[in-house]
Amino acid sequence: MSGRGSLMAPTGTLRQLPNIPRPATVSTIDTRNNERNSEIKKKIYDYLELFGDELPFQITKNALNHPSTNDFKNLFEFIYRQMDHDFELRRPEEDVPAIMSTLGYPHAIKKMCFTPLGAPFSWPHLLNALDWLIDFVEASRDSMSDYEGKQETVSDMQLYSLHTN
Repeated sequence: MSGRGSLMAPTGTLRQLPNIPRPATVSTIDTRNNERNSEIKKKIYDYLELFGDELPFQITKNALNHPSTNDFKNLFEFIYRQMDHDFELRRPEEDVPAIMSTLGYPHAIKKMCFTPLGAPFSWPHLLNALDWLIDFVEASRDSMSDYEGKQETVSDMQLYSLHTN
């Protein structure tokens, strides 16, 4: 993951993103779909487990059922840092909706989702946002890998032409 540029401009605002394929989305969020919510929690937990000792905080399955504000902050920050290593989430209720909107998340995240954060009416909205963010990070990583591979190919071809001429 080294060598990737930050998505944050020096002023602290998000800069224009390259043409990264956006993850598929569900047109509406069914907050009462416990099966879907369970699938998302498992996906998030499994994603975080991939990082093992690199994970700078402890995550439990209970934290995904009844998260504190700090749990959510850690989750969002860690996932987003896969694209921007210097990112720090300061005001989740303001920063998360702005970031997700800039990334192209198709649903509005309202401030009410953050008070209380783990409430049954609001947590599914944030779970869906985290699920989408993981898909976005993975799509970004794949897109950047493809781009970096093309850059290396171009550089190799330019180097070859310098040596043959």
